[in-house]
Amino acid sequence: MRKVELLPPETLICGCCRHVVSFGSKWCPACGAGIEYRRNTPMMVIAGTGMMFVFPFVQALLFPELIQRLGWPAVIGISLGLGAVLAWWAFRSSWPTRHNVRVKYYRLTYAGYSPKSTDEENAENDLPLALLVAVPVAVAIMFLANQLSHALLGLFDADTGTLADRLMGCIAIYSTVAAMMVAEKIGVFDWLKRRRQRRFYA
Repeated sequence: MRKVELLPPETLICGCCRHVVSFGSKWCPACGAGIEYRRNTPMMVIAGTGMMFVFPFVQALLFPELIQRLGWPAVIGISLGLGAVLAWWAFRSSWPTRHNVRVKYYRLTYAGYSPKSTDEENAENDLPLALLVAVPVAVAIMFLANQLSHALLGLFDADTGTLADRLMGCIAIYSTVAAMMVAEKIGVFDWLKRRRQRRFYA
């Protein structure tokens, strides 16, 4: 498990004007932006880990043919294995940051503080670009998952009707989760966070 600094920083960089602010301040002395501090809770970690653990069991219910062919003990064993892997990934990703303080910045406008934080404004600004990238990627994942599901069922001479569609959905979901795990491992999410922090808000 990676080492995480549990003590809060002494200073912060304002998300609106990049001015140095003392930790605990309610507003930025340079631009007047409001600062809010939110803390993660262990319950959030437990909820996320539990959802990832239960997910394979829900997926198994979509394949009654597999349950009839392999039997309940084998299906439960496979679900336990997949659930353990997903739960361990979720736990390692969230538990070290369970005490982290999430700082929210709100720009000061002529009508008062903005109702949206700078993170929410970043998300709205990045939405067109995110959709431009996510839609082709999603179509490619669904196409490859469809081809793979038909190829796997063709090896066993199985019915390629609704079973192929259900298998395609599972392959697409697991491929997306695996891509997120790889992206987190190589630091893509950290790079995006640093890119957003370099933005300037007037």
